[in-house]
Amino acid sequence: MKNGLIAIVGNKKNLNQSVMLIILIFVLCVIATIVNPRFVSLRNIINVFQQISVLGIIACGIGMLLIAGEIVGGVSGVPDGDYFGHDHR
Repeated sequence: MKNGLIAIVGNKKNLNQSVMLIILIFVLCVIATIVNPRFVSLRNIINVFQQISVLGIIACGIGMLLIAGEIVGGVSGVPDGDYFGHDHR
């Protein structure tokens, strides 16, 4: 069971980096709330989610293409040769 847990969580360095990132985001939100109390208002949170929703959908689509191996060279937009039916051997 321990090996499975290590595979899921990753190494300790990555876990520490993730925790530090979450803490940093929380601290920045607290500072923004102190500077401007409207930062945590429901209207602002909905506005932020609406603005990032399109970017999130695009990122999910690009992630699926990269995992499937349909795009060569990262997010360059160049489809793989198999996409056109060519064999690049």
